[in-house]
Amino acid sequence: MIFEKVLSKLKLYNIETNINDEFNIKNLIENMKIEIATYCNLEEYIEDNKQLNNILVSLVVFNFLKSKNTAFLGGENTKDDNVKSINVGDFSVSYGTFDGAITSEFITSEIDKCYLMLNKFRRLVW
Repeated sequence: MIFEKVLSKLKLYNIETNINDEFNIKNLIENMKIEIATYCNLEEYIEDNKQLNNILVSLVVFNFLKSKNTAFLGGENTKDDNVKSINVGDFSVSYGTFDGAITSEFITSEIDKCYLMLNKFRRLVW
């Protein structure tokens, strides 16, 4: 159920997954469950909590996007076409994105929002 939700949310961002991606997503789901349980000081992840499941889906999607370092250009996943600036002295290249693109700042802010939502589920441990 979580896996299907992650795939459908990735399609909203025009991300097509392959078999390797799907394997990584399944592993990421399990890792995020452990991370959520640890962050919230729970003995184990609560499978039947809809709010936690929605947060889990978002965390998996944005961590997957972060790991892929995806930048969009009209729906195509190309990094070579989105050079933002090139400095010749002490050579440096900055990659940027164009209109409607997902930036690393956006991904980071969405992950931060998920952790703010998780604060509701945190428990105090002595």
